[in-house]
Amino acid sequence: MPTTISGDTGITFPDATTQSKAVSQATPFAVTASAGAGAQIQLPEATANGTNYVAVKAADNLAANTTWTLPSSDGTNGQVLQTNGSGTLSFATPASGSLLRVTVFTSSGTWTKGAGTNYIKVRGVGGGGGGGGGRTSAGSDNGAGGGAGGYSEAFINTSGVSTVSVTVGTGGSGGAANTAGTTGNTTTFGAYITCNGGSGGETPSSGSFNGGNGGTATGGDLNVTGGGGGCGSTANRSAGSGIGGSSAFGGGGAAMGADQSGTNGRSGNAYGSGGSGGVGNFSGTGGTGGAGKAGVVIVEEYA
Repeated sequence: MPTTISGDTGITFPDATTQSKAVSQATPFAVTASAGAGAQIQLPEATANGTNYVAVKAADNLAANTTWTLPSSDGTNGQVLQTNGSGTLSFATPASGSLLRVTVFTSSGTWTKGAGTNYIKVRGVGGGGGGGGGRTSAGSDNGAGGGAGGYSEAFINTSGVSTVSVTVGTGGSGGAANTAGTTGNTTTFGAYITCNGGSGGETPSSGSFNGGNGGTATGGDLNVTGGGGGCGSTANRSAGSGIGGSSAFGGGGAAMGADQSGTNGRSGNAYGSGGSGGVGNFSGTGGTGGAGKAGVVIVEEYA
């Protein structure tokens, strides 16, 4: 029969200072559970560093007794622990093509290859363009939407590759009243893919109402130009401001109604999408265009 440990009773190591001596236990021991939770064993960190711990816990509801037998030796770099379905655990190399991990970059940084990675799939989009500002006073016309960033994806053999520099393009700024939005910035994954940002939407005070062009992309196995921003409008058409361009990840900022109140445009929603234009103000300052959404880089690692 196993020795049962319950309540606050614990195991005391013979050498409490180094904890280097083995605890002799001739028979298995069990840790009792509460009525509502499975038992767990907690292994704390060094007391000089704090009170955090790691724990091994049983499920609250078990269909039957389960015993896992650990491997007799450590595995090699990149191997994973697997079961034979009968409780015997062993280290094994993941099957070729298995997805190992996913890293999402929402700001610039460095990608470092993980253990066991042989290939990666990289997806990226440039920053969205900002919406144009609404017109002040005369005409109270509405700004155009910014274009979305270009999208690229590539499948890369990582033999000989350990790190790659990642640049995530920020979104363009929305234009103040009577000012065009600015272009989104470029996203890159090393020299593998380049995703240009979308152009800013125009402002009616320039005499033009054109939405920003979508950014282009190069280097990938698939390269897609971002969606263009919606055009602005004159107040007497009651068409509202231009919508932000949609990226490969989703829609841009929503168009604003032509209420002549100087309402600000909305920022892009999805990664790399454009901001919508600001609304004109017949008797005051026009609204600011919405900001473009920053880009993103997603790295999927495969065995």
